Amino acid sequence: TSNNDFSSSFSLRGAPFDRIGLYLDGVLLHAPFHTTDGQTDNGSLTIFNGDMTDDMTLYQGAWPVRYSDRTAGILAVETREGNRQEIQGRFSASASNAGILIEGPWNKSGRGSWLVAFRKSYLQYILNRIDFGDQAPFFFGFMDGQARLAYDLTPRHNISLSYVDGTSSVDRTSFRSELGLNSIMTSGFRYALFNLGSRYAPNQRLLINNHLAWSREKGEVDNRDNTRLSDQAYGEWTWHGDASVVWSKNNTLDFGGVFRRVRQSGSARQFVYTPALTAALDVFRGVGYQAGAYVRQTLGLASGRGHVRVGVRQDEDNVAPAEITSPYASVSFELHTRTRLQLDWGEYGQFPELNQLFSIFAPGKLLPERATHYEGAVEQRLGERTRLKFEFYNRLEFYNRQDRDLVARSALDPRMLPDGTIVPALPNAPWLNSERGYSRGVEVYVQRRTANGFDGWISYAYGRAILSDGYLQKFPSDYDQSHTINAYLSRRLRPTVNVSGRFTYGSGMPLPGFYRLAQGGGYSVAERRNGLRAAAYERTDLRLNKAYIRRKVKTTLFAEIVNVLNHTNRDFDSPGPYDPGTGRIFPNFFSMFPILPSAGMVFEF
Repeated sequence: TSNNDFSSSFSLRGAPFDRIGLYLDGVLLHAPFHTTDGQTDNGSLTIFNGDMTDDMTLYQGAWPVRYSDRTAGILAVETREGNRQEIQGRFSASASNAGILIEGPWNKSGRGSWLVAFRKSYLQYILNRIDFGDQAPFFFGFMDGQARLAYDLTPRHNISLSYVDGTSSVDRTSFRSELGLNSIMTSGFRYALFNLGSRYAPNQRLLINNHLAWSREKGEVDNRDNTRLSDQAYGEWTWHGDASVVWSKNNTLDFGGVFRRVRQSGSARQFVYTPALTAALDVFRGVGYQAGAYVRQTLGLASGRGHVRVGVRQDEDNVAPAEITSPYASVSFELHTRTRLQLDWGEYGQFPELNQLFSIFAPGKLLPERATHYEGAVEQRLGERTRLKFEFYNRLEFYNRQDRDLVARSALDPRMLPDGTIVPALPNAPWLNSERGYSRGVEVYVQRRTANGFDGWISYAYGRAILSDGYLQKFPSDYDQSHTINAYLSRRLRPTVNVSGRFTYGSGMPLPGFYRLAQGGGYSVAERRNGLRAAAYERTDLRLNKAYIRRKVKTTLFAEIVNVLNHTNRDFDSPGPYDPGTGRIFPNFFSMFPILPSAGMVFEF
């Protein structure tokens, strides 16, 4: 779920995105967004181009053991090769951005292909001219390019080379007076990734994949006073290898390993009100190595109607003081031609980031974060074109996703004691493995497709994510969202005319910290963490497409309206000062998209 128009990052069942792993062509990405300073909680758009995506799979719990170093979920993305038969292209332009993609074969033999893409946004120039009142928006400008080369050394051995490079920036200078001291006013971020891949299948029973990747990030952030809030650099070398052996019908053995060399350096400054204004400066620099290996066995049952998968992986880090052992088991079975049951279980771990391990606020060694997932799902096909999926999940200690040893700086926020005394914030609050908790919920998904061009789906999810830091009462996680509704509807009016709409609703997430509504308006310091929630997020978008086809050339004109109901959405920006005498506190917020009409075209050849 996401309640932020300006961010592509999302939370998953109450967990933030930094606990979700995004794998691009087998490689775990550190900050896969156009973001501010290499952090995953404020990314605007994925660094890779969606037009180059071949497959995308979201694992919400109990994922296969080939993926490592995350505790909430995995998003696995595979990019596609270019066209091996002929040169093709695609150009798109709208009120918010423009992009071009061209692909084609190496030569007439068809042994290889190339693909290049480029994008640039200019939505920031439009939003800069809209009056948002006293709620400054948060939007990015970005530019990126992506390329992929593929070549068959032999009919059974393919190699590929991918390159991604992008820059992004934020400029909220025109909203300087509405920003807090910890709010981002300007930022710049640069990301680059090289990924060399090899796919070798010596026979029909063996497949070997290898990836060697290098990535680099550099970002800086300034506040309204042009004071540097963050200045970070990140670099990584990664090798990831996988092998699959089909040793009998419906039975497969998978195994592989990973090695990562990571370096991170920089500084981070946060202004903390104690209640006097204090600048807490963190400086860090470190290098770390991670290594891991896994094995998984898949057994087919009942002539392929059922499958049992069991596996285990082991990971270690030369800086963190503990190893991570991750067992996994999954059972799926077709109870009926249209009914499928699946049960999954897994234990996972995630090593702390280097900027936490080497932070001056880390008093000792930090342990890996841990989670245990239990998940069950029943999928029922109501007809040839209708699918109903009912899924339940539980994240609880020792059953379902038990979250423990979560790293946090719990003493960084001011809070009120039962007798009314205000405990001030600690600028030097330490990083501790202080939080644990659980997440539970139910999800229902219905999808419908028809031959006459009427397609759509609707989903509903109810969930609770509760944490405790060992000193305070239990409280909702920062991303706890009780209700979410998503719906999409598409109708083909004519062979070349299509209309579609999308609706998103999410109940309000907590304001991170100790807030309550004050008498007469405004906010006061509270006893309970995350006890006050933001208003619900709601957005409805409409789109109309008209295609013109002539031989091999297709031109599509489109018009769309974002937030057609002009619903006011806003989100928490940064904490602000507070008055210890009255308990009043002044957080900062930012506004999201107003109603925003747009038009554009897509030209394909």
